[in-house]
Amino acid sequence: MIGRILAHYEIQSELGRGGMGEVYLARDTKLARDVALKVIPEVFVRDSQRLHRFAREAKMLAALNHPNIAAVYGLEEDGERIALVMELVQGETLAERIDRGRIPFEEVARIAVELARAVEYAHEKGIVHRDLKPANVMLDAEGHVKVLDFGLAKALEEEQTPEELANSPTLTAAATQAGIILGTAAYMSPEQAAGTTVDRRADIWSYGAVLSEMLSGRAQFRGETVSHTLAAVLKDDPDWEQFPSDVPPRILELLRRCLEKDPRRRLQSIGEARVLWESYLADPESFQGPGETATNPITRGSTVRRILPWSIAALAIAAAGFFYFGGRTGASPAVTPQRFTIRVDGITDFIADQTSPPAISPDGRLIAYGMTDDEGVYGLWIRPIDDFEAHPLAGTSGARFVFWAPDGRHLGFFQGGRLRRVEVSTGRSQSIGPEKAFFARGASWTSKGQILFSPNTNSGIWAIDADGGVARQVTQLDPEIADASHRWPCALPDGEHFLFLMWSNDADALVEHGGVYVGSVDGSTKPRRIVTDASRPVYSQSGHLLVIQERSLVAIPFDADEQEVTGEGFVVADGVLMNRNNGYAAFSESDNGTLVFARGLGSIPNSSFFWSDRRGELQDTPVGPGVIFRDLRLSPDAMRAVTTSPGPSGDPEVWILDLVRGVRSRLTPSAPYTFDRPVWSPSGDRVVYSCAKSGTWDLYVRHADGSGREEVLIESPVDKIAMDWKGDRILYWRDNVESGGSSICTYDVSTGESVIVLEYPGNPEASFSPDGQYMIYDATESGRSQVIVQQIEGGARWQVSTDGGRLAHWSDDGSEIVYLDPHRRVMAVDVVHEDSGLRLGHPQELFQIVQNVIAWDVTGDHQRFLLATRPELESEPLYVVLNWNGS
Repeated sequence: MIGRILAHYEIQSELGRGGMGEVYLARDTKLARDVALKVIPEVFVRDSQRLHRFAREAKMLAALNHPNIAAVYGLEEDGERIALVMELVQGETLAERIDRGRIPFEEVARIAVELARAVEYAHEKGIVHRDLKPANVMLDAEGHVKVLDFGLAKALEEEQTPEELANSPTLTAAATQAGIILGTAAYMSPEQAAGTTVDRRADIWSYGAVLSEMLSGRAQFRGETVSHTLAAVLKDDPDWEQFPSDVPPRILELLRRCLEKDPRRRLQSIGEARVLWESYLADPESFQGPGETATNPITRGSTVRRILPWSIAALAIAAAGFFYFGGRTGASPAVTPQRFTIRVDGITDFIADQTSPPAISPDGRLIAYGMTDDEGVYGLWIRPIDDFEAHPLAGTSGARFVFWAPDGRHLGFFQGGRLRRVEVSTGRSQSIGPEKAFFARGASWTSKGQILFSPNTNSGIWAIDADGGVARQVTQLDPEIADASHRWPCALPDGEHFLFLMWSNDADALVEHGGVYVGSVDGSTKPRRIVTDASRPVYSQSGHLLVIQERSLVAIPFDADEQEVTGEGFVVADGVLMNRNNGYAAFSESDNGTLVFARGLGSIPNSSFFWSDRRGELQDTPVGPGVIFRDLRLSPDAMRAVTTSPGPSGDPEVWILDLVRGVRSRLTPSAPYTFDRPVWSPSGDRVVYSCAKSGTWDLYVRHADGSGREEVLIESPVDKIAMDWKGDRILYWRDNVESGGSSICTYDVSTGESVIVLEYPGNPEASFSPDGQYMIYDATESGRSQVIVQQIEGGARWQVSTDGGRLAHWSDDGSEIVYLDPHRRVMAVDVVHEDSGLRLGHPQELFQIVQNVIAWDVTGDHQRFLLATRPELESEPLYVVLNWNGS
């Protein structure tokens, strides 16, 4: 091949060869540049099916554009030869670098973060590598990572010798199907080794195997033959004794989570690894703070690993108890803070507005937090600090921003726009008052039985009796402060005063007026600012005010009797999660000094928009990434979509996405109002949405091109949320103040008449059938979401999903319903219309969505799916510090 011309590439020398082809250094004679030319084996060229599949893969991979991924320039064919034209990366493979000797930890960190960025980018694009290994990672002349061969193994199927297989891809044509093995034996995940279905979590395992080899200098799983290697992957535990003592415990914890054999317990998003490494590179010393030395027992020994993290919790509690009780003779000696982590076995996503970050009970025994389990059920979970397991709390589906009563027996939270309370031991819950809080910004339970709460994104603080009653406003907004709000109240011990955060999405107003204020429960005194530049405040019984400043959790000496700051603050922990869009900080403290918090960067990630066909093949849209909330609806012609995105004020506004030209345009004016649930008119010329301008959520309508004025469609003293528009009827949700529940109703645009279709206690997703005779909605009566069809007139019901489902859509011809199941599988159900009603088929899987889907919609013919996805940042463990103040 040397000296041969293939297309316009002159082959100059051989770079390497293997079962997947021969790689040559070639000169691009048109662009005068050197490239890497991978020439595909002739046996591959003669198989038209494989060739078509490979061309499709190459086209998909060519769309990857990331500095840490070797670029694919093109696919060339010259007679019997086909070659992939790739970026030429000069340097050495990671395998070669490891062979030269153990890699210093700082160098490992730089490689690991770039490798995580590359894999995260590919996962966001719907591509799983399936063969991540040191030989597929190049280090260029400056030491930067370039990942090779993304996804190509999916298109190849080779016969190789057992010796080759141990370090070469075991390949198939159907890379993600059950019963078929794909990957390199020494680096493949247990599910790959077992031949079961794989997803992006297989790459996370491989990432852990590569990271392990970088840290220790040798491969984690090895055997004399391929069979022995696969057996080691399936059965052997990692050798935790092999890692050097300078590896921080938090990095070893990351490694342990990557190498979990059960993919459900494994790290769920490679983005978490990227965040952790970025945190290390930004502040290495924070990874070796008190209680996090390299000899921390959380990292030593496979036997220890099997009983952690709660064995460490028990030791920490015992140590704290010894110093506090057994060691008290006269003056109390200082007690060393004890740190450990609690793994959360589900999706939390504490950055989102629709979840509940952790809150610890006043006595420090229980931690409450919101989580979605592996069956797709979301609710509050309770984790006793002296137990191994967390337990769901019944009746808390959709709960947000949980908070404890002073007695530790009750929890408060927001659910379906209402403030509610639940007795932890019995699960008995009740609604507290009729006030609405759809976009609540926190609550706190006072020692005198009042609950302070912020009902929405532009309100003052309100107070209501914990047993119910009429709420009253206790702080007033200053109309001279742009986009002001009072949020995240925290009751002080006297029950008469409280702390809160003054917030504004106007940057200048936030700098001038933002910070922590003190207010009075009776509203008799004007709030007074005590701290600038802060987050949600928490009062500590140790005599400190806990806030986030510059991404660090800071303790500021504070006199609760005088409500005055009395000294300079000091850093308690770094990297604590703070939502930069609303001022919420995800930490909580008990009366006895136990601190629990989550870590993260604190900004809502951008969503990316893709089209998918019925096989799950993804195609980019011209709409660039951007932050959206939960809304995404296709126009009838599928050329536009309507969504809610933050405008200049930071609050949700209605935006139109042009799916042909990629243009975004704001439909609603930027104003201190929150907009929600936009829905297209049947002709696509108008959009109806909800807004609380009058104090309740009313329905407004406006022309989709922005012309004309906004018009009120339905206005009344109760809240309303639009869900669908078919013909002259709008399907909407309505609050029922009198009954304490809510209803799904229809509104006739031509007559102005509303009719109740279903009394329903929650706030479901619902839409019409094509003929308007039925509605389809998400029901949660059973404790998990199921897709239900109900007759509009007559009330007959059919359950569509059999194993959980949500976000259903009915095809325009009425013959099919699709929905998303708890495992992100797109399910299709045949529908036959009969005189007696509907006959439903058994749900069939169309494809599984690898990405984290925030919102979706489907074209009327069910041939294309519009997906809004974003990286998952929801699998961080809970961090616990016993006796954080050391006194």
